[in-house]
Amino acid sequence: MEFYYNIPKDNSHISNLAFIRALFIRDTIEKFNISFEEKNELKEQILEYLKKG
Repeated sequence: MEFYYNIPKDNSHISNLAFIRALFIRDTIEKFNISFEEKNELKEQILEYLKKG
């Protein structure tokens, strides 16, 4: 099976991938059986981790 990607010359696709990744992270956290406060704390920790890169 072969895959062909039509990637534009600019980097606009990167922001789309980042948005999809963020949605997956948020959806995964929302499925956890933890309190609302713990979910918010986890989101903040992940955000800090991603900012550090």
